[in-house]
Amino acid sequence: MTERTRQRRVLFVSSVHPEPPFGGERIRCYHLLDGLSREYAVAFLSHEELTSEPLAQRVRSLPLLPAPLQGRSPRARFTRIGGLFRPRPAWSAALTEACDRFDPALIWFDYGFWGQYLADIPSPRVPTVLGTHNVQSDIVKGNLRPLPPGPRLVAARVRYHAQRWHERRYTGRFDCVVSVSEEDRRHYARFCGDGRSRLIPNFIDEERYRPEHPLPRGDSEMVMTANFASSQNRFGAEWLLEEVWPRIAARNPEARLALVGRGSEEVGRRFGSLPGVSVTGEVDSVVPWLRQAALAVVPIRHGSGARLKILEALACETPLVSTTLGARGIAVTNGESAIIADDTDAFARAAVRLLADRSEREMIAAAGLDVLRREYTLDVNTVRLVNLVEELVGP
Repeated sequence: MTERTRQRRVLFVSSVHPEPPFGGERIRCYHLLDGLSREYAVAFLSHEELTSEPLAQRVRSLPLLPAPLQGRSPRARFTRIGGLFRPRPAWSAALTEACDRFDPALIWFDYGFWGQYLADIPSPRVPTVLGTHNVQSDIVKGNLRPLPPGPRLVAARVRYHAQRWHERRYTGRFDCVVSVSEEDRRHYARFCGDGRSRLIPNFIDEERYRPEHPLPRGDSEMVMTANFASSQNRFGAEWLLEEVWPRIAARNPEARLALVGRGSEEVGRRFGSLPGVSVTGEVDSVVPWLRQAALAVVPIRHGSGARLKILEALACETPLVSTTLGARGIAVTNGESAIIADDTDAFARAAVRLLADRSEREMIAAAGLDVLRREYTLDVNTVRLVNLVEELVGP
């Protein structure tokens, strides 16, 4: 941290609490805070205080934000939709108070729909950044297809159109919009212009993925790590279990598949006791699972953003089989640092081939680790964060 950057104050606003840093939303939020706080005085406006090191030591917590609205009832869903049009008074008051307390040189709004709150910033001269994790309206659109007629489908359609309206109305009011993939960056450039739509990819701290002690890899173990409550992951897991896994099991009866993460039990219950498939539920760390697996699978078939689960696999030196969409936003090369396959049989054949060839797995894992270290580490992207903040704040 230089004397110049130490004097700059960054207010980071998010309804996502990054502790513990498990799951894509939390991991992205955690590492943005980590990177920014290495160079700037950072305050975190959210609904809970930070408690874990090093963030709690470096970042000032402002737990002024009321907790996000929860629940899946029609009333809760439509209340959240209404928040896209009008700011919640309590959130507006919290933002105003945080600005008065902290006097920021820049405000970073993380994940979600924040444009309706820009009017609450006391000084219009403070630069604002909207940090996106994906194109949320695209995810909701992908969720429409499997929904049966009824209140949930109506709510999802209303939510999709409300989110699209919010994007068109408010995105252009931020001084900068940051995306995690080039595809997402181009999407937001339609509303704010190409010069204000920027790319800072997902990134991780490689040190967090080193094992405490060496872990032996099995030659037959496959793993899918995910938050299975997310529609992108759940639909991908359903395709994997319904169509891909039977072909893998027929060609390699020794193969084993572990579903690791929140909501995996529900997916497992739906498909019964498939031979060779196990579920763990939420775990404290995915590192032991990735470090012991022969390969990781990312069967994503709809959505946007960029998968942090791929970066975690690269950091754990676990070779990948992914769909094109699953690997979007990550600079892996098919056949070198990952295997990319989109149709059912190609995905199954790729998995079976890697399970049978340890030398190819090791080659792909080593190339994947090189990709991670070039583009997706905390050190590399802290530099990108600093360059962006300095550009926006100016001398």
